[in-house]
Amino acid sequence: MALDLDAIRRKLQQYSGAEGPKVWKKNKELGTHRFRIVPWQDLPSGEVFKERQVYFRIGKSWITSPKSFGKHDPIDEFAAKLWQSGKDEDKALAKKLFPQLCICAAIIDRDAEDEGPQLFVMDKKQAAKIIGYIIDAEVGDVTDINNGFDLKLTVTGSGRFYNGKEVKEAVIECARKESPLSTDKAKVEKWLKSLPNVDDYYCYRDWE
Repeated sequence: MALDLDAIRRKLQQYSGAEGPKVWKKNKELGTHRFRIVPWQDLPSGEVFKERQVYFRIGKSWITSPKSFGKHDPIDEFAAKLWQSGKDEDKALAKKLFPQLCICAAIIDRDAEDEGPQLFVMDKKQAAKIIGYIIDAEVGDVTDINNGFDLKLTVTGSGRFYNGKEVKEAVIECARKESPLSTDKAKVEKWLKSLPNVDDYYCYRDWE
């Protein structure tokens, strides 16, 4: 029987992680970086980002909590019981066990548009800043592909250190003028069809 080499190549890519989404790394680099949010087409009304609850201190890699999908999570429930005990040692352990909220957006790096849509994982402060622009009557929907706004992320050193590394501070600002995602309609269509899959990055396995 002849081997299906194309199928085998796809399997190799799957094993090596090559099929995972491109993750934006410039949000960790000092300097100013301009980007544009590309809206996911499958988000429910009223949602701007995709969220995942993720464990980073269990095992050798991260684990996506079933809470992300409205499912039962025994680890989170155990951590909650520890916290409710009120004991300092229990609360300290609970802090290590609770999953971390990861807020995700699909973005285009304006300085690297040829790389296509990338996954930007942000914290609550950054997400709140973007939502603040959206609900601001003088700005509006920054994610609109026709009349949205580019965003600027400025990363600086804080002078504070944690585990021997300097803690970086990142501030998001909005462009002063609205603009289309791109004037090239074919490029826009291509981007919208190749948005990153969050669950290809935060791999999820059903625990039940």
